[in-house]
Amino acid sequence: MHKAKDVTYLQEIGRVVYETVVAGAGVPANARFQVVSEHDADSFLFDAGYLGIDRSDELVIIPIT
Repeated sequence: MHKAKDVTYLQEIGRVVYETVVAGAGVPANARFQVVSEHDADSFLFDAGYLGIDRSDELVIIPIT
């Protein structure tokens, strides 16, 4: 994601992702290990129209391993 977001925005994304994987993917409670990477516009590269989906600079990529 772009660097311009405040900490409450980052915390909310983390909370929602955590609750979703606990509820829907069988991840054990308290198994919350998250790394948030923020990037300048010059290093956050993506195709805004890939597969016909319109994406804005607000794009957040969430890889789950």
